[in-house]
Amino acid sequence: MEINSEKTYEEAVSLAINAAASYYNQDVTLMDDGAYDSLLAQIRLFESNLSPEERIDHSLFSEVAAGVGSVFGKSHTHRSPMLSLDNVFSLTELREWCKTRNLHEDDKWSVEVKYDGLSLAITYEEGVLVSLATRGDGSVGEDVTYALERVTNIPRTLPEKVNLEVRGEVLFQSSDFTIANDLRVKSGKNPYVNARNAASGALRAENLEYPVKLSFFVHGQVGLKVKGQIEALNLLKSLGFDTGATSLVAFNSIEEAVNAVASIEKNRENLPFTIDGAVVKLDSLDSQNRLGFTSRAPKWGIAVKFAPEEAFGIVNSIDLQVGRLGTITPVAKLTNKVLVGGANIESVTLHNFDEITRKDIRIGDTVVVRRAGDVIPEIVGVVPEMRPSSAVTYKAPSQCPRCNGDVDSSEVRLKCIRGRDCGLVESIAYATSRDVLDIDGCGEKVVKALVDSGLVKDLADIFTLDYSKVALLERMGELSADNLRNSIELGRTRPFAKVLTSLGVRMTGRSMSKRLAAHFGSMEALQKATLEELCSVEGVGVERANSIIDDLKELRPLIDKLKNLGLSMESVKVVNNVKDLPLQGKIVVVTGNLGELGREEAKDAVEQLGGKASSAVSSKTNLLIIGENPGSSKVNKAVELGITTMSSVDFLTLLESFNK
Repeated sequence: MEINSEKTYEEAVSLAINAAASYYNQDVTLMDDGAYDSLLAQIRLFESNLSPEERIDHSLFSEVAAGVGSVFGKSHTHRSPMLSLDNVFSLTELREWCKTRNLHEDDKWSVEVKYDGLSLAITYEEGVLVSLATRGDGSVGEDVTYALERVTNIPRTLPEKVNLEVRGEVLFQSSDFTIANDLRVKSGKNPYVNARNAASGALRAENLEYPVKLSFFVHGQVGLKVKGQIEALNLLKSLGFDTGATSLVAFNSIEEAVNAVASIEKNRENLPFTIDGAVVKLDSLDSQNRLGFTSRAPKWGIAVKFAPEEAFGIVNSIDLQVGRLGTITPVAKLTNKVLVGGANIESVTLHNFDEITRKDIRIGDTVVVRRAGDVIPEIVGVVPEMRPSSAVTYKAPSQCPRCNGDVDSSEVRLKCIRGRDCGLVESIAYATSRDVLDIDGCGEKVVKALVDSGLVKDLADIFTLDYSKVALLERMGELSADNLRNSIELGRTRPFAKVLTSLGVRMTGRSMSKRLAAHFGSMEALQKATLEELCSVEGVGVERANSIIDDLKELRPLIDKLKNLGLSMESVKVVNNVKDLPLQGKIVVVTGNLGELGREEAKDAVEQLGGKASSAVSSKTNLLIIGENPGSSKVNKAVELGITTMSSVDFLTLLESFNK
């Protein structure tokens, strides 16, 4: 929302307080992290122009972010306040923040992983654990010692008889969250859609109907005599605490600290648990004491928030897509685009209708959309607390939305009983498209005319057309028919990988077809491949392998016809020294116009040079190729992450020199 008046300011503060209270008190997320952070930033900006008496008295920016927190059970008073940190949202902001500290020449920095969990304080007396407590309002938390057995990596006794309060985050590791959610559903409850809320709920519930396995990662303490943060973490590790993914070294300069944060973001997707950022602090306790605090947070530490991998969206409709093979796929259309994982998402595949039922997704629901890295967006689940009374349950279709034929519901994915015949026009148009057989003049309208006239009943018929009859079709004529003939003859010469792609084998596409063609070398070898042999190909699992085997059997008559018509069924062996490929092993993103190279041709060129083409800039990207009219978000993200860039002119020159 835009805050531009006293009324919208009041509404924004009320909305933020309600969201925070639900998050901390009820383990309910009413607003995704990105939206909440944006709302707080707008409130802070609006308040900067107000006098103290004009500001609403609230705790959103107090020393403790969880100031709205309440304690419902037995209380626990912390040895000192559990404080939160201010946020920055980019490496540039981090760098500027560091430069504005009152630094000494010998100051060092600690950089830690920011876990997306629930803050927890563990009290030890004479080395023996006596209590667990949540952060609560920062001064007083909720005693949850009864949940000790659910957190599997907390030492019950320490090797030294020390009195201290250990602080960290309790969370579900990804595999443990999946198991806990399955058990929760089996117990008759709705599944959790958020690992953080699940951890909070599992920790704070006095009685659970199913077992859970939570993990605790330490990030601080009160009681040990140390000179700095990294020394404290190393000492805590020696006492038996898990420091997780944090590297226990102090960094000597701002740039080293910034690079460490970038490294954490780059490896974020490889971690076995969820993180939402990194924490940077001046390492020395003397330096921390020297800088002190603002009215809101410490001056010596900052949280760097990464781009959210989850966001909230509202399901406006559920549309149906019928694939080339007759598969019917439901797709959720969102009311507005949501920014998640660095991309604007407005539609999300629901995979199959069982998925809609299992997650109880209804039209009008607020849903959690997740996208990590280059992973296809998915709906993690529904936010039931935000379900409107007008939400509509969706019913699976009994007829094909394309041809009105009956639907085969014998498998998880619904299919039109006509299968490939239902999507014959789309299948052939795909096969003849620029990125496959590249038959110019054979677009979907022409293909439809050929199919409707009875001249084409499968892909092979394209290569045996009676052009005197083609010329008689509406909007064709002899000249167009001759041009089509020439294009089709060129299409007949395409390499094996393109021919394989044109078949539309289930669970394969251009990339997988190229991989299969390169691995087996010929159609004959591919058709004879066993399940084990197919599974040895990168990206092919048992389900995909079985699908490929079954589809190749179904397609054998068409394959034989294409082979007899002279289409390539073997790969041409090209001898290259892999080590000499200029982009070998690099993940490459192309943005903007590359002249004569279309999008798919640009990807082919990247792969020809040894690279792996990707569609989105992420921490794993090695190179961004920038053409005319590039996407500003991709360029900005590349600069932010320090990713190497190359102009389209340099790329095309590299490609030309490689092909000489």
